[in-house]
Amino acid sequence: MSHPGHDELRDLEARLTADDPKLAAKLTMANQTRRWRFVLLLADLTAIAMVAVGVFAGDASAVFFGMILAAALLWVHRAARTRPRGETFPRT
Repeated sequence: MSHPGHDELRDLEARLTADDPKLAAKLTMANQTRRWRFVLLLADLTAIAMVAVGVFAGDASAVFFGMILAAALLWVHRAARTRPRGETFPRT
């Protein structure tokens, strides 16, 4: 079974947008939200790893920068949680 090419997928997306613009907007927003959650998860894991490696290696600078990163991520999570419903993140 062959996969559809990019042109067919773009054509399908255009037809969906023309037929039901609200559904197309919801699908697009859901993909953006899922992508941002994944990026935030990776950043959280990086901060945790940075602090853990710094503690076990005795490297104060890694612990310090890991804590700075964790504080910045806390702010980003809080900003994402308090944004109005239906607004994409980050605000553009």
